[in-house]
Amino acid sequence: MTQQAWTAFWQDGFAAAHILFDRSPSEGTLFRLATHLWASLSRHGPVRRFSLYVRTHEGELREVVLVEDGQVIVGDEVMRLSQLPETLRQGTRPWRVYRGRQYETWVPCSHAGEVFGMLVLATEAEPLFLPDEGMTCLGEALAIGLRHYLAMALEKGRRHLLESLTKLSHRLAEATSEQEIVSAVVEMAVRLLGFDRAVLFLFEENGILVRDAVYARTGRQAERFARLPAPPVDSWEPVAVEEVPGGMWVPLLAGSRRIAALWVDNLYSQEPAPPGALSVLVDLGRQAVVALERAQLIEKLNVRAHLDDLTGVHRVKYFYEQVEQWLAYLERENRPAATVLCDLDHFKQVNDTYGHPAGDAVLVQVAIILKSQCRASDIVGRIGGDEFVLFLPGCSMAAAKVFAERLTETVAQHPFRLPDGRVLALSLSVGTAVYPDDGRTVQELIHLADRALYVSKRTGRNRASMASSMGMRFEPFGDGTPCDI
Repeated sequence: MTQQAWTAFWQDGFAAAHILFDRSPSEGTLFRLATHLWASLSRHGPVRRFSLYVRTHEGELREVVLVEDGQVIVGDEVMRLSQLPETLRQGTRPWRVYRGRQYETWVPCSHAGEVFGMLVLATEAEPLFLPDEGMTCLGEALAIGLRHYLAMALEKGRRHLLESLTKLSHRLAEATSEQEIVSAVVEMAVRLLGFDRAVLFLFEENGILVRDAVYARTGRQAERFARLPAPPVDSWEPVAVEEVPGGMWVPLLAGSRRIAALWVDNLYSQEPAPPGALSVLVDLGRQAVVALERAQLIEKLNVRAHLDDLTGVHRVKYFYEQVEQWLAYLERENRPAATVLCDLDHFKQVNDTYGHPAGDAVLVQVAIILKSQCRASDIVGRIGGDEFVLFLPGCSMAAAKVFAERLTETVAQHPFRLPDGRVLALSLSVGTAVYPDDGRTVQELIHLADRALYVSKRTGRNRASMASSMGMRFEPFGDGTPCDI
């Protein structure tokens, strides 16, 4: 089949699917679809008639329209999907048969391995103008539309449910954080679908280990588990668990990655799941995947915006913002903290002698050392050039002195490898100020740490100096101008 023909079938199929995306599906929707399909198929060759079947919740295929010689009528045949050849049940490819002096082409309308309907075409001559590739494209496109049509054509309560899911889509679209999204998913699964409980498991990158889990139950808002539970099912496919009343498991896949999974059940009421609930949950899962990926992208962009491009530590503006938040907390809790200012000794000589790429490689290694010496709560920032600043919440004066000395020793012992393979030995000078003894604001602490750093430089480098041990403190003049005394 030519690329042009393949494209034509795709366009015909998606135009048909678009018709099925009617907000108020009715018999008229199906008649418009049948008219479109007749015109589209007739352009490819002489089709005598065709029937469109849709799948019911009972696993049957119901003929909804029959078109013969361009005339559209309501179909009345019903057949079970289980009675069809395996090829059609699996929805893998069209199936052809010659009977009654005509050729029949059966096209499964399948998407993601699920059959939503069947298109049966009849021609008097062998339908060479209906190649398998083209029919498969048409069937897949129709499946997307049929899936939507079947969902929208449920009973009144089901329609109300889908309207509520639309509201959820808007809520997910407006959500900017992972927490907002997972809370919305579990709360809506309980409130709209009527399940007793819903749990959303969030997985690590490998799609196996659970990194977080949030649940909701009847009458309660979303909550995070204090201790992570084990998933009740280990499947990468949506599945209804018959052993558990209303039990359903819906993995949330981003491509081939399982980023989350939704579990619902009716453990309290012991009621079965609402009709069609699994397909609705799958739709809900797809929307949640899009929202989660968007939130994760926003988070990554926000993180990158706060990080220094070269070293990966925090930019100085973000460092100041975080320290100010910490200082407010530490003041309430009456706890200390240390501000450590670091500067490589003779770094300019590295750039002048070996070039700026070598200097950049050194700065990256320094940043790695600094982060390796810090706790998760500590903040590392780069002020500029070869100057770094660290904030250590809860660190006393004595602990800060030990930390600063260990930092200089670690840097002095580290072999700095340059891009050309050469190795340098470098040293670090450090100045430290402690909250609240030396200063009470981030500006005061950095100012005094800088003064202590200057002492380290002036007295031989490769050492750590404490602002308090040199009698430094930060006080303003009467007009508010800061001054060292």
